[in-house]
Order: sequence, then C-alpha cells, then structure tokens
Amino acid sequence: MTGKIQEDGAISSLVKLRKAGYINLFSTNNLGAKYAFTLDDATLIAKFGAMSTDELVFLRAKLSIARFFPDAQELLNFIGETFANRIGNGEVIGDIADVYGKTIDVSKVFATAQKILAQQ
Repeated sequence: MTGKIQEDGAISSLVKLRKAGYINLFSTNNLGAKYAFTLDDATLIAKFGAMSTDELVFLRAKLSIARFFPDAQELLNFIGETFANRIGNGEVIGDIADVYGKTIDVSKVFATAQKILAQQ
C-alpha cells in the first residue's frame, strides 16, 4: 500500500471537487458526509494525525461512508464526538436540520433556544 490514491472513485472525486471550490455541500442526511465535506483539514489532522493530501482525501471519503470500512468504529466515534462538541456553540442545530432536509438560520434558532432554556 503506497498511501496514494491510484484511481479516484465517485466519493474521492467529490472530495477533490469540494476542496477545489467547484461544489458545495448544501444538504445531507449523513452526518459523516457533512463533517467530511465541511470540517477543515486542521480538525481532521488534530484527531487522526499528520497525513498527505491524498490521505486527507481518502479520510474524507471514508468519513462520508464510514460504515463500509474496517476502521468504521474509529470513524463513527469521531462523528459522534464532533456532533457532541458542536452542541455548545449551536452548530449541531444545523446538523440536525440537514438530517431532516431543512434549511434554517442556525444563529436565530440557537439564540431562541438559549432564551427558552434561560427562562426555565
């Protein structure tokens, strides 16, 4: 194994197109795909260690379809940890909206939720 992608498939091609700025993720019902296409390289490197550009592309591709890989548990744990970490700043609200195919203003919903929780 060389650590290099020999031939791009559908998912790695999408990752590369996203990285080059040709496409944007606008909605998904898969949190792994959302995090694969939206988290910055530094976040992934902090969790999984330093890696080459090809290895980052492969990691993003694996995250988007995590259950199909032997290291699925590690990938799924990362997805769960990322979801939990996004609760504090309200980003998780957008993640949940994506799962349901909804477009929302995350900052407004988060501000409203904070006000409601403060009243209780």
